Amino acid sequence: MKTETLAVRLRMLVDDYAEKNNLEKGKPYEKKGVIHYSVELEKIKLEFAYNKKSKANYPISTLSCRVYLDKNSSFFFEMPEIIDYINVLDYHCYYFPYIESEERMTACFNYIIDAIEYNIEAINGLSFLSYKYKKQKLEEINEVFDIQTSDFNLFSEESEKQAGDIDNYVSAFIIGRFTTGKAYLAYLNNDYETALSEYKKMDKLTSYEKKLIKFIEEQVAPYQAVDLDCASILEVQKYTSKEEFKYFGIAIAASIGAFYLLFIIIQLLVNLHYHRTAVFTDAINPLLSSLWGIVPGIFAVIAFRYKIEALFRKDKKEANDFYDLLNAAQDNKNKKLIAFGIALFIALIMFFDYGKPTYILYENGMKYNTHARPFNGYAAYPAKDFVDVVIVEDREFYFKEPKKDEDAQEQLERLQKEEEKNRHYAIQLVHGQYIDIDTLHLTHKRQEKLVKYLRGERTHNMRRVNSLEELEN
Repeated sequence: MKTETLAVRLRMLVDDYAEKNNLEKGKPYEKKGVIHYSVELEKIKLEFAYNKKSKANYPISTLSCRVYLDKNSSFFFEMPEIIDYINVLDYHCYYFPYIESEERMTACFNYIIDAIEYNIEAINGLSFLSYKYKKQKLEEINEVFDIQTSDFNLFSEESEKQAGDIDNYVSAFIIGRFTTGKAYLAYLNNDYETALSEYKKMDKLTSYEKKLIKFIEEQVAPYQAVDLDCASILEVQKYTSKEEFKYFGIAIAASIGAFYLLFIIIQLLVNLHYHRTAVFTDAINPLLSSLWGIVPGIFAVIAFRYKIEALFRKDKKEANDFYDLLNAAQDNKNKKLIAFGIALFIALIMFFDYGKPTYILYENGMKYNTHARPFNGYAAYPAKDFVDVVIVEDREFYFKEPKKDEDAQEQLERLQKEEEKNRHYAIQLVHGQYIDIDTLHLTHKRQEKLVKYLRGERTHNMRRVNSLEELEN
């Protein structure tokens, strides 16, 4: 599903919530691909942020909630920070990346609202000390993210705005730690050993992360950190894990096979067309000419990988929704489409050039193409220019030694068959021109069939020449 549609769905949810509770809505705005919808409660303001495009620090289609303890301030707090400040035992996930459907968006929105409403009294209590928590967060930003904040005077409107800009900048890194960080993802997957190991590798941790580590160390049973209805952050792993490689292999095989089969069908239709319009022609082997179909088949996987993989999954609807997001998250998807278009164009040009018959014999003449150069056109020879078919005796034959039980007559017959099989024919034309039948790349049987057709009843006493040069005189 397109992120634009999901953004509209989020706006409807915010509007419905505000209307239902008689709350004032803020003016929506979009900044760097992130759209913001806000609603004002009694003492605080909630702002739902949703990114329609993939960001450098966190995934596409991520929903998060910002809490403004001072409704008139540009300084906000992330949900984990609010949980930390109100000091409740809540280590659930409040960042929801890869939201792939309207149902998922609704579930995630409601999950955040339920948590806010459940803790609303404690959160309202923070609003009375908003200056304290702003200062506390700035100190943490200075410590964890190495951004100088000690000089800010939060009673100054200019400093307040600068602090808000820094807050907004740091927010992307915070969201990234909770949506792509190895430590937090391991925690969500109940892999506590890996989570603790990864957290120990991190030099600087937030107050919430320090409490989370302590919480993990005390766990004796798995903790459901993310609601199942909101677990897109876990479900998307089915489509991005190493196990996904088998579907990538299936996609490659299916794409190449489909284009190869398509080119075979086209070649068969081309052959049929020439056979219906010509008296005699050579049929290009579709199994060979259609190898050009491999080229667009490979580029199709590069451009449409996720769409192709979805065809082979049991959960096609869910797969399509996630694959739409993963595809939209690619920065170079337009380049891939262009590359596929170019590959398909080149493959078709080469295919149709290679797929042309070497010669086409009509009742009134012959068209002939040596394929000596790519895109070589046909040379036309009218029937009146045909003189005869001759045998060119410029080829030496190396025959097998006679068998022990082979008599002279049997040996002679074998040698005659061998000589006929390796016979070199040429079509003599007027004005010293000729067509070397070897250049037609025909099998022995088809050569004999062509010669028989050209000579009609005159199947014996063929003229012999020592070389093709004799025909030029």
